[in-house]
Amino acid sequence: MNKFIRDKSNLIHVSSDDWNTFQTIKGKSIDGTEESERDTILKVKLRYELGDTLAKIIIDELETIRSQFEMPSGDGYGHAFEVFALTVLYNIDSKIVYDHYIVNGEQDGKIDAIYWKDDVNKVYQIKMDYLDFSDISTIDKNYYEYISTGNITSEFANDLFLFCEKHKENITREKEYEIITISSNGNDKLHISSKSIYLKYFENYFLNKTNHLNISLTIPRENGVAKIINDKAIYAYFVDAKTFIDDLLSCENIGGDINKLYKLFFDNVRGNLGINKAMSETIDHDPNNFVKYNNGVTITGLVKYTNTPCLIINEPIINNGQQTIWNVIHKYPNVENISLLVIVKNESDYKVKSKISKFTNTQRKIKPIDLLSLDSNIRNLQSQLFHLTLFNEDPIFLDINTSGERHYSDLLKVVYRKENIVHLVDFCKLYFAIKTKKLGDWKSNVSKQLENLLEKDEVYDVEMSLKVCRSIIKYKKYLQSIEDKNIKNILRTADLAFMYIQYKYNYSEEETYKIINKINKKYFYDISDDKRKSKVIDLYKANDIIKMIEEVIAMEKKNVVKC
Repeated sequence: MNKFIRDKSNLIHVSSDDWNTFQTIKGKSIDGTEESERDTILKVKLRYELGDTLAKIIIDELETIRSQFEMPSGDGYGHAFEVFALTVLYNIDSKIVYDHYIVNGEQDGKIDAIYWKDDVNKVYQIKMDYLDFSDISTIDKNYYEYISTGNITSEFANDLFLFCEKHKENITREKEYEIITISSNGNDKLHISSKSIYLKYFENYFLNKTNHLNISLTIPRENGVAKIINDKAIYAYFVDAKTFIDDLLSCENIGGDINKLYKLFFDNVRGNLGINKAMSETIDHDPNNFVKYNNGVTITGLVKYTNTPCLIINEPIINNGQQTIWNVIHKYPNVENISLLVIVKNESDYKVKSKISKFTNTQRKIKPIDLLSLDSNIRNLQSQLFHLTLFNEDPIFLDINTSGERHYSDLLKVVYRKENIVHLVDFCKLYFAIKTKKLGDWKSNVSKQLENLLEKDEVYDVEMSLKVCRSIIKYKKYLQSIEDKNIKNILRTADLAFMYIQYKYNYSEEETYKIINKINKKYFYDISDDKRKSKVIDLYKANDIIKMIEEVIAMEKKNVVKC
């Protein structure tokens, strides 16, 4: 017996195996039983909208929220989605959202949440599915009545009234408000689509984005703060390590969860390098001298300081000192005798912040490709490719980090096929080999080319970049399909040339392999010993390889015409 679910625009989802699989058709009627279980309906709609892999990740998040706050099942995940949506929008810990911003209870006066930390209070109505926009007048009436009179006379708004009373210092007439809806039929700034919330969830997790954090750092009165004023201020002070870590964890976006400190390290090129043995031994056996041996922590963000014993930093990034922090956390909270030098740089411009990260990490040798990962143009390209492909059947991820462990590594392997994770060095090699037509330079000395690239403000063509990524993916897939070791070695030797041919001439993998073999034969095996290169790879390390490719392809085209 078929089961079916009605969806938007006359779509009907149909299953004959209890939703293990389903197909989607257009129509107004169908034989079978209409599904009534609300959780199942939501899961199927999500699978249709996002695909099985992404939908499962979102459902798992909603299930976690349900369990955490003991929410009942069977509501189509509506209550869990309210918490999820605000957690994603503001990058806040879900417990903070639930405790502070969600209007709990059935009598909510059509208001699901109020976010009162911004200059303008945000009044939310949140649905996973469709929203009846006629509810907005009720929302406006109830909220305006409270800020005007301190009361809500609506029959079904007692829980909303209790919420407003609890937060009445933040919900006042002096503060403007705007009504925002989240639903599947949202499509602009004030009417956000639920799909855009799912996109932002993955964006927050995978990309190097602004983190929406606002942290308050304690300055011990006995130590004071050195304030260096130039164009903008730089602050420096000493603080005990426990106080510093406590300050980071107390940020509502972190919610006391050490595992969420990764939000502070998006601009740190090294990633989590694990425990440093020398640091660990110093903490254990020579704690008083730790501050003398350690370079400290550098933080960049928009700083507010009013000669009080704290610094308020908006959008903070820890540019340098990640390994220090993780080593201290490994011993936390037993680090009372450890002190740290903290340097805070007042800067909100993202390009400048990226350069600060770059230059605070150049005192020790770092690979050029890691420094390039801080480039704002590369970050913008990564974001554009992410948005273009995430909801495709075959999404592509440009992984710009190469050093250390990243918090997203495990989930990355779930969302993306291994060959669809394109590493930055592979991307740069092909992109600039194509752009400069100097395949040899990018084959023979990548580090030198990358160092040169660091001095430029390169703006990347998105269409070309997408095509480059697809050429890299096709090459990797073809390489995996080859079992003959000799052929694999040929393909690895000629990797850039192979991908260049596919990019420029749109040849199939088999056609491209034939061209490579003919190049090897014509310019290596069939020439005299005294003129032959010492190794086949020398052909591909020379910039003349472009000319060789063009000559062989021209000959092939002539042969086709003759036939």
